Amino acid sequence: MDQSRRDRAIVGALPEVSLAAVVGRPDAKWGERPILIVEMRNQGALSDEELLAPLNGRVATWWLPDAVVRLERMPLTSTGKI
Repeated sequence: MDQSRRDRAIVGALPEVSLAAVVGRPDAKWGERPILIVEMRNQGALSDEELLAPLNGRVATWWLPDAVVRLERMPLTSTGKI
């Protein structure tokens, strides 16, 4: 399983999270860095730290997302994929 799928699976398993995605964002130093995009379930209120905490110790520190972006609705394709 690639790292972004593992991050997404770990965060997506939180009961407050409806959907999660990890994508690369351009970075001047590294070329690209991961960010976490989440759609919360029932207006779930978790801090960025609470969303990222399950990743600590389970993924390499350089793969931890640099930012969390919350969306009211995750954009989906006609087949339901993010």
